[in-house]
Amino acid sequence: MKCFLPGWTIFILLLAAGFAYPANVSIFSFKTTASGFALPPSIQNFTALYKTELAKIPGMQVVERENLADLSSEIALGQTGILSSSATPLDSVRFEGVDYIIGGTLTEIKSGRYRVDLAIREVKTAKIIGEKLSGRISRYNEAAARLLANNTACLLTGQGRLVQKKVIPRTGALIATAAGLAGVAAGAFLRHRGGEAYGDYKACTGTLDEIAAAYDEAQSLTNTGEILLYGAGPLAFFGALFTLTGRGQRTLTCE
Repeated sequence: MKCFLPGWTIFILLLAAGFAYPANVSIFSFKTTASGFALPPSIQNFTALYKTELAKIPGMQVVERENLADLSSEIALGQTGILSSSATPLDSVRFEGVDYIIGGTLTEIKSGRYRVDLAIREVKTAKIIGEKLSGRISRYNEAAARLLANNTACLLTGQGRLVQKKVIPRTGALIATAAGLAGVAAGAFLRHRGGEAYGDYKACTGTLDEIAAAYDEAQSLTNTGEILLYGAGPLAFFGALFTLTGRGQRTLTCE
């Protein structure tokens, strides 16, 4: 029995294959401008984190350096020379199964803020592609590695889109804002219920115990509502203030 695919199915498959450009890459440890002892662990481990995030992306195959055909080339060329235009021609070095070599430099541009200068060199043509990322990488290292890996994959495979900025939400401030707004809403509701209870108390014609109970209920609702309003109001205000004013400090920017 013969099986034929419809013409439109074949066209879609060919089109998909035409836009898929898988890339095999080898990643060299990123250099830093400071002593390793002075760097936070999140910066020291950034290369490994970037490698992990890049390997998760479909179409990206990370080749471990241990599997390269000629490990001595790394020593001969050096991590700087291997990415410079004056380096030994890569055609003379055996990098079977590797399309791109990736290296980079981590620089502290301000206290707590770093910049990654990424250099991607195509093995066949020696063409260099650059990408930069700056921000609080030491604090948001996972988000930074994910963003850099996304842009790397987009540059090499042509799939996805380049992201220029990524805003990291300040979770604590957002939680405080949400809790404060919820407290304000609950306080307003209880005060409203307290007002209704006062109306019931004034209209109460029962026994003294019933009147006293109605008064206590109205007083309790009103007091609880005011406590929530006066306590949760500032919480919501300052939570929103910290969320907005800290926006620039929580932005990772790609160039």
